[in-house]
Amino acid sequence: MSDKGNNSITDVLRSFPINYVVHEVELQGQSEEVTNFLGFDDVTGLVLFKNGSETKVFDSSRITGLLLDEDPNGENEDN
Repeated sequence: MSDKGNNSITDVLRSFPINYVVHEVELQGQSEEVTNFLGFDDVTGLVLFKNGSETKVFDSSRITGLLLDEDPNGENEDN
């Protein structure tokens, strides 16, 4: 299920460590706010993100984009 024509997104998701900062997940044109990546299941293709106290679960084959932090450490170089 995870590799239905969406290999580049799944490759990116596989590279994320737990708690990686992600601000939005785009699902075929609809944006969902999130705060952190929680995990990716290669077998089911399901992706878990945190949004405050909520846990959001998405089908990776529907993800068309991700809005990430400029600096994954949360530090802005301009400061």
